[in-house]
Amino acid sequence: MNFPITLIQGPGSHSNLIRNFLDDHCDVFDSFTYWPKFGMERKVHRHRVFSNNTRFDIATYLLYGLNHRLAFAFAGQQFQKGILFDYYDSICASNLTEPRALIGWAQTSLTTMRKNARMGGKSVLEHPMPHVDYWMDINTGFFNDRSIKVKPGYSRFSKGLVHKMRKEYEAADYVQVHSTFARDSFVKAGVDSSKILVCPLGYAPPRPREKRSRIENQRLKLLYVGRLELSKGVHLLLSAVQRFPIDELELTLVGRVMPEMQPFLRSLPENIRVVGAKSSEELAEFYLSSDVFVFPSLCDAFGLVILEAMAHGLPVIGSHYSAAPDIVVPNQTGLLTYPETDLAERIQWALDNREKLASMAVAAQRKAIEEHGISHYFRDLEKNLQKAGFLS
Repeated sequence: MNFPITLIQGPGSHSNLIRNFLDDHCDVFDSFTYWPKFGMERKVHRHRVFSNNTRFDIATYLLYGLNHRLAFAFAGQQFQKGILFDYYDSICASNLTEPRALIGWAQTSLTTMRKNARMGGKSVLEHPMPHVDYWMDINTGFFNDRSIKVKPGYSRFSKGLVHKMRKEYEAADYVQVHSTFARDSFVKAGVDSSKILVCPLGYAPPRPREKRSRIENQRLKLLYVGRLELSKGVHLLLSAVQRFPIDELELTLVGRVMPEMQPFLRSLPENIRVVGAKSSEELAEFYLSSDVFVFPSLCDAFGLVILEAMAHGLPVIGSHYSAAPDIVVPNQTGLLTYPETDLAERIQWALDNREKLASMAVAAQRKAIEEHGISHYFRDLEKNLQKAGFLS
């Protein structure tokens, strides 16, 4: 296949990593982006030609400006996102005039992939989450609980978006995911395993900093970083920690609090702190002053904070429902957990084996830096694009 490459970018830093990789490997490629603002960009023989589309700018104003409050008030976030994603998809498709080696972003690429297929092109769907059916099974269970009062938002997709994502899986020649867990969610949903490409994310190691030494007999310091929401298993972590005497351990939760978590955060004991979202510099201090990182997610295609914590020298108690089984070596760099059943047992192990945590921290940091860096991500991305026929 000698088609030029087109990238439909989505939100997040790894979207830019894909573009940076294509910068280094392709003389000609196009990219479209809607985050953090709409825009089109073409690179021809290492020269960039910016071509911001006026319709992109109008859509940004209407959907993120003028109608922002109105859309949320009457229909919620998913309604607004659905309109935006469909419009973005149609703009990308209208600019596709020849068959391409297309890298599309989940939720935003159905129309473009279908047009590309009709012209004889091939598509890889970048999918930074588990199969949508697994995602909805997990989240619908929470939202159907009558005790949890919350409008559809980040975690609960509209029926239209779910239908579109299933059709994207059919339209794509390959689907690229980031963990064995995510791949397995597709296979269990009936997608041919040969269609799934696995490309684990990588992490740039932090600037070396000295970890604070422990004070004997102080409480074991647990850390969680990420959105505080039900699908991340934060409610299970809170429940597990509260089984222990207050003087044995403490838990710090760093990240944005989603509305459905509010009932679980009332009247917390003094050894559990919720500190909100923090800057990268502030976050480093939490990593350096903690003993164990806990990632209890019930639905996570990767969980980059696992690598972030390990790179800062923290052993990890990581969920089987994430990339932790691909990264964490049990009893060497951390522990694996099925958070709904054995999370408290894993915390108890850490309490009972504090003398082992220092060596596990060293091993965790070495593994994150030596085996899961950005170069490893680029290596796997290149192999996958070669398998898809996008690169020679």
